[in-house]
Amino acid sequence: MISTHSLFEGIVNTQTYTWSTDKGKEHSYNISDIWKLTKNHKVITIPVDRFVLDEDIWFTKYSTPSPSEVLKHTNRILSADLKYPILLDTHFVKPGKKIKYGIIDGAHRIVLAMYKKKKNIKAILVDLDDMPEIKNKK
Repeated sequence: MISTHSLFEGIVNTQTYTWSTDKGKEHSYNISDIWKLTKNHKVITIPVDRFVLDEDIWFTKYSTPSPSEVLKHTNRILSADLKYPILLDTHFVKPGKKIKYGIIDGAHRIVLAMYKKKKNIKAILVDLDDMPEIKNKK
């Protein structure tokens, strides 16, 4: 098992995100809080070809896909570091099934891994329901 404690040092994403449960309740979380809480979680590998990235996760709520916004994401993709695992919500990761939703952190790393034709990517599975300390923290 690899501890994520040392991995957390390189993660600079401190954005706050909101997600809705299947019962319609909204929760907010800060990426850096989740990284801190996953410091003892196991790092696994997941085949890159399990990801289906055909939904808009970058532009829908936050910005218009203008050339400058696309350039921002291109820069983030090309500067992503694959030594850091991605964070995935366990509710969306089913054995042998494609992964379409549930990327908590790491979409730019997934795209970079696809671009570089990597077979696998490091990941940490997170059950957000088991982390009440991050819910609705502002």
